[in-house]
Amino acid sequence: MRYIHLSGRELAARFHRATTAIHADREQLLTSLLEEQCTRPTPAKPPLEG
Repeated sequence: MRYIHLSGRELAARFHRATTAIHADREQLLTSLLEEQCTRPTPAKPPLEG
């Protein structure tokens, strides 16, 4: 294992890039799930008894 010294700014930049990428991936996943839900036909509900 190698020790690599990074400054606080370098660490913050890496952390920011990583969280931005994770956020973009989650946003894309949620968008695709929502689009899938909206295009899927709704199952017919049985009539209410009473």
